[in-house]
Amino acid sequence: MLISTFRHTCFAAETKNLRKAAPWADWVRQGHQDGGEFWKVPIKYLAFVWGARGMKYPSEKRLYGWKVEQIRTVFPRYGSCRMLKSSTPFSNSWTLQEYMTGSGYRGVSRIGADFWPVLEGSGNRKYGGNSLAGAYASWGQTGISESCLDLLYPGPDGALATLRLETYRQGIQEAEARIFIEQALDDKARRAKMGDELAKRAQDLLDERARLLVAFQEKDTLSDWFLSTGWQKRTEQLYAMAAEIAGAVK
Repeated sequence: MLISTFRHTCFAAETKNLRKAAPWADWVRQGHQDGGEFWKVPIKYLAFVWGARGMKYPSEKRLYGWKVEQIRTVFPRYGSCRMLKSSTPFSNSWTLQEYMTGSGYRGVSRIGADFWPVLEGSGNRKYGGNSLAGAYASWGQTGISESCLDLLYPGPDGALATLRLETYRQGIQEAEARIFIEQALDDKARRAKMGDELAKRAQDLLDERARLLVAFQEKDTLSDWFLSTGWQKRTEQLYAMAAEIAGAVK
């Protein structure tokens, strides 16, 4: 009871002091749990694991990450709704961002760009191995080493792009196309310009992509996304729909 009281008093005092010193600063929280505030201070940037629920079938509920005012992101490690590791299939990084915005989040956080091996041996660095991510005290499952450590590759004259980076970038572009279509459907003026027929085709296209994303995630077979869903055609249809809507609402 004394410990609990001390922690409560300590955190409350520290929070008050920080707010007084930097009232203009946005608050960031990275941890296991979801949350909208910390000791009565609103959290603007959030990265969490536990309770991060994934995309739902459209017949159940449609979620829109771009609508959420708080910048809510998911740490893509074991225990969250999606994982992103250096060893995961490229289809996982390709579909990640669209899946996240369709799950009600802005995206993912705590992933590495250039934490490739640079140190000799691994020693006692359990998390991060011989990369700089593991050069200091172990942070266990809260460390960046629990997700993807390197989107880039060490080249002779600097960092180089990788297939993992390119698939992640392509996935972001497809997510942006999805968001553009969703925003047009959500806006009364733009939807009126689209007309009922185009609006229905657009929603049907997005719902079909969502159903596939959920189904493959449930079966833990996202790597089959590229083998059995005609991904080239679906990507072409997505961009074509965004272009058609852009022409209709201009």
